[in-house]
Amino acid sequence: MPLPPSLPSNSYENENKLIAWDEKALRSGLLAVRWPARAEVIGHAPTIIVDGAHNADSMQKLLQTLHSSFTYKRLIIVLSTASDKDLIGMVRALADSDIAVLTRMANPRAASIEQLEILFAENAPGVSIYTAEGSAQAMELALDLANDNDLICASGSLYIAAEVLRWSAHRGNKAIASTIESIDH
Repeated sequence: MPLPPSLPSNSYENENKLIAWDEKALRSGLLAVRWPARAEVIGHAPTIIVDGAHNADSMQKLLQTLHSSFTYKRLIIVLSTASDKDLIGMVRALADSDIAVLTRMANPRAASIEQLEILFAENAPGVSIYTAEGSAQAMELALDLANDNDLICASGSLYIAAEVLRWSAHRGNKAIASTIESIDH
C-alpha cells in the first residue's frame, strides 16, 4: 500500500501507524471466532462433542482436550474415518475410551466398519465396541448407551463431523441449523 503524501516514505514510525490495530477490536474479534467441528459442544446431559480430528496426532490432541476440559464418567466415541488414514494410530489414541460406536460415513473413502472393528480388537481391546450403519444411527445408539454424566464425541473426519452436525440440526438444535444454513448458502 503506498503511503499517503503527508507521510514521508522514509519514516518507519509513520509506516507503522498505517498498520496499527486496535487492541480492543482485535480481542473482540478473536472472542467472536467460531471454529465449527473443533471440540464443538452440540449437546448436554450427556455432553455431545463433534470434532474433525482425522489423523493420529489430531486424535491424541482431541483426547487430551477432552480429558483436560471436560468432566465425565465414560467416554463414548462415535468414529468413522477415511481408509487411507493412519487407522492404527487413531485407534491407539482412542484406547482409553470406554465405548466406541463404529460407523461408516457417506464417503467413498470411508473405512469399513469391519476394518475398524478388527483394529479396535487388536489395538484397543478394552474398549466396548458397537456398530451402526450410518452416522445418525450411530449417534442415536450412543445416546441410548450414555448416561447424563457421560461424554459422547463424534470424530474421525470432517465428513463425519458434518454428518453429525446435520443430525443435530435435524433433532432441533437451532444454533447448528443456523450455522449449516449459512454454510449452504
